[in-house]
Amino acid sequence: MADDQTTEAQEETVDQPQEGQEVDADDIPELGDAGKRAIQREREARRKAEERIKELEQYEQKVREAEEADKTEREKLTEQLEELKGERERLSTENLKLDVALDKAPDGLSAAQVRKLAKRLAGSSREELEGDADELFAEFVPQQAEQRRGAPREQLRPGAAPDAQPESDPDEVVKRVLSRRRRL
Repeated sequence: MADDQTTEAQEETVDQPQEGQEVDADDIPELGDAGKRAIQREREARRKAEERIKELEQYEQKVREAEEADKTEREKLTEQLEELKGERERLSTENLKLDVALDKAPDGLSAAQVRKLAKRLAGSSREELEGDADELFAEFVPQQAEQRRGAPREQLRPGAAPDAQPESDPDEVVKRVLSRRRRL
């Protein structure tokens, strides 16, 4: 009896198809002609579907490659955008510094001096820059005209003629000329 059960189990495993293995429709007697045709149609549809899947996998690979190329282009554009934003920020700050420096610079400084001093301004807002400019330009306040008039004037003499008289004051020259006329 044990031998009969073992033989039946072996026969069942022989009749059962392995996974991925096709069984010929003619080997199954219970199907009939309609069943056999249905199995043939099903197998043909499966082959067509597998071919279509292979085709679509090729297209999918091409799409992935295109997406990667597009992603790379997007990354390049993103980097350029970030660089341009940084450049814009730098130029905006530089422009603000120049604007504040021009507003706060005392009269008498040249444009080149103002530009040079504007680079030294520090601050993140207009108010901070203006405060720093006030401190910086306080050192460059030109002397008032009255203070300059009262300052002594040097009497320079040429080195070739050390005995030469320095030029006289214009008022003294006028007095001398007038006094000579009176004598005459």
